[in-house]
Amino acid sequence: MTIDDLCKASGIGRNSYYAKLRGERCFNTEDIDAVAEALGCDPFLILEEASAPEPQTQYASVASQLEDVLGKKIQIEKAAYEDKNKNAESGRENMD
Repeated sequence: MTIDDLCKASGIGRNSYYAKLRGERCFNTEDIDAVAEALGCDPFLILEEASAPEPQTQYASVASQLEDVLGKKIQIEKAAYEDKNKNAESGRENMD
């Protein structure tokens, strides 16, 4: 099912749906019921999934393990990212 299909089946407008996903508007209980019905699932499953903690990134998991071994807190920095309009950039100038 595509997002467009879900919007049609649930009766939620496409722009409204995306605004809610971006956090500009809130999903109300009627929205959740409509989405659940369109997906053929229990609304509580949607609420449970939405309230689940964010999974740790690979780097955060490694950092957590290192902290346990070292016995002290370490900080993770974003090493680099690529932007379509820019060259790769680094969060630090000199990496020793």
